[in-house]
Amino acid sequence: MKNPYRFGAFRLTSPYGERVDPVNGSVKDFHAGIDLVGIDTKEVVSVSNGTVLRSRMVTDKNDPTWQWGNYVSVLDPHGNTIFYCHLEKRLVEQADRVHVGDPIGIQGATGYVTGPHLHLEMRNGIETFDPADYLSIENRVGVYGKIEVPDVYTVKQGDSLWSIADKYGLDLKELIVINGRERNNTTVTGWNLILKKTPAAAIEKLWRDTIISDRGYWLSNYSKYKNVGNLLLAGAKLHVKGERCKTPEEGISALTRMGLLNDPDFWLAHYPEYDNVGNLLRALGGCRTE
Repeated sequence: MKNPYRFGAFRLTSPYGERVDPVNGSVKDFHAGIDLVGIDTKEVVSVSNGTVLRSRMVTDKNDPTWQWGNYVSVLDPHGNTIFYCHLEKRLVEQADRVHVGDPIGIQGATGYVTGPHLHLEMRNGIETFDPADYLSIENRVGVYGKIEVPDVYTVKQGDSLWSIADKYGLDLKELIVINGRERNNTTVTGWNLILKKTPAAAIEKLWRDTIISDRGYWLSNYSKYKNVGNLLLAGAKLHVKGERCKTPEEGISALTRMGLLNDPDFWLAHYPEYDNVGNLLRALGGCRTE
């Protein structure tokens, strides 16, 4: 498969062929390309080697290509012209040489559109052909490419746990559990959620939340001490930072009350043996789940 985005997955939202015009919703027309939306990145890259024929913004409605807005066209070695349209920004100039994977532009919403996307069109001479075939994907609505699942995801407006799980192909129940949302599965814009049940993901979240300051230290040292990985994963269920507890014992007590520690006696007995774990317990104990 050829990926028109720098990495990750993309969604085909409108196939090649006859369709109802998406802007006026009533007139049938022939869609001479495919419409794509990047999932993991908006950076559009070349799907072929070739030479840039045009790189321009069209605003004159008398121009036959005005609907494309900001666009780039590339001539490939087989005589095909590939059009990358509706770009927010163009990253190449006319006569530039490009290779597969080179940046072309940033997905946008210029020209005749209903929302941000990439219109990818291909022609041999004046005849259009199916770009989906060129990319080695199906000419139908769907998600293509490998979805890159990050360790941590920052909740955006309109997100839900269901939509996040659906976007990355995750098990919704596990996503709820590892983020401590069993009792209240709502989320708050700006929260950081872990998408992988790993100490490394928990460390990344706690660092982003400024609960810990030395991410590198914990990545290098958590595995040296028994149960510290589990403690970090318990800490990933905390979403509201608060004042540090005065003592590690207070932190252990607070985490136990929140249901995040099942073995407080272990921590009371062993935290003095572990470098910096006392400070971690103080920091975590001062936080809240919501």
